Amino acid sequence: MAGFNRIHAILETSDACIATHPSDMCVALAALGATVFVEGKNGQREIAFNDFHRLPGDTPQIETDLQADELIKAIEILQNDFVANSLYRKVRDRSSYAFALVSVAAALELQNNVIANVRIALGGVSHKPWRAFETERSGHRRKFQARS
Repeated sequence: MAGFNRIHAILETSDACIATHPSDMCVALAALGATVFVEGKNGQREIAFNDFHRLPGDTPQIETDLQADELIKAIEILQNDFVANSLYRKVRDRSSYAFALVSVAAALELQNNVIANVRIALGGVSHKPWRAFETERSGHRRKFQARS
């Protein structure tokens, strides 16, 4: 029963798991399109951050795409307009040491004060940082007025 109370996941749960992902940093990394570099006995590989965390399915104990012998070597965020125009907000019960009840990381790519591209990731709603791809697709080509 997804969303049974305010600390349960509401997106892509399974009968085996309704927990939410607790990280703040991972929500921001998802919105910024980070890449995870890992290394193991079979060599090195790159994983798009959105593919790094898994949905619970029947194996909620397996949270990432890491193999048993792999280690994270680096996480890369390419320098782009998203980095310059990004924001993270978190709603929580208390001001420190609290997981997000819900959070959002949003990043904009602007061209002549027009939103050319948008990225949105949500926390506290799923077993993994949740990219709002459908919302992102609807946010293109909107006029943006900078605040003074």
